[in-house]
Amino acid sequence: MGRLLFMVALACVAYRIYTETAGSARHAPQGDDEALRKQSAALGVDPSH
Repeated sequence: MGRLLFMVALACVAYRIYTETAGSARHAPQGDDEALRKQSAALGVDPSH
């Protein structure tokens, strides 16, 4: 019984880590222009100059 609970807990932790890493990869900028815009906005700089 203890082994079963340990394996279920391990599976839950692994699933949680997988979903967090997959979620962050999904929201990554697709193009260089979009990446530059997001980086510039984070720094508070106007990317048009």
